[in-house]
Amino acid sequence: MLLQWQQEFEVGHRPTDLAHRAVVDLLNELDESLAVGAPQEVVERLLGELNHLLTEHLESGHDALERLCRGEGPDSRHDLKLLAHWWLAHLCGQDPVQPCAPTKPPSH
Repeated sequence: MLLQWQQEFEVGHRPTDLAHRAVVDLLNELDESLAVGAPQEVVERLLGELNHLLTEHLESGHDALERLCRGEGPDSRHDLKLLAHWWLAHLCGQDPVQPCAPTKPPSH
């Protein structure tokens, strides 16, 4: 599991909390699909869903998501880890003082 949902991520606004949790769930599903070598159609579907959720929730996408969607870079799982780290920071309010926001992305 790439990320585990924690109650501390909740902001108290049900639609926002549901959207945040859906992104965490999709990141985990995408990570598992990449780990087991799922068919490209499955990965593309999950990336499409993730892109839709993030675009709907945020004004602009993240660079790692852009690279994943374009299939660029030698290591899609590394980009996914960067995206997961970025999402976790977003859930934590991007406040470096908060203990749930790591200071650096997970190692490769």
